[in-house]
Amino acid sequence: MLIKVLTLSLLMVSVTYAASGNVFNCGAGTDCTVVCPANFPLPQGCQWSGTYPSCVVTECSCSSSNLNDSYCQSCKGSGYYANTAMNSCVQVQASCNNRNVNNVKWNTSDCQACSGNNKQKAKSDGSACINSSKILISSFFGLLLILFI
Repeated sequence: MLIKVLTLSLLMVSVTYAASGNVFNCGAGTDCTVVCPANFPLPQGCQWSGTYPSCVVTECSCSSSNLNDSYCQSCKGSGYYANTAMNSCVQVQASCNNRNVNNVKWNTSDCQACSGNNKQKAKSDGSACINSSKILISSFFGLLLILFI
């Protein structure tokens, strides 16, 4: 009986630990519940816990909408950012919603992951994503214009 109780206790601890986020650096300060919300707000219903530098999202199942980069990096790990619909965390080079902050150019893989649309392509200069079906349509009309002029 004692073994069952110990096993159940360990299982509950591991489930609780797995549900909280990864360590996230919110900046200087000792109390994560004060420093993090000011600099890195979370979706409604989510909260920071811990003491600097070990700040974490308390419960990663706290929200499935209005996700942001802070939530994704704490709950999924570095390299994860909120997609453009803000309902999922995706592994990409830089933020889907604040990419221009660090001047990271778009690539087709990131465009597709961030949008969830495999027709998205990066512009040749990496400045934005565009829908590839629109490229084909405009190319087609451009060709028709050239042929009939």
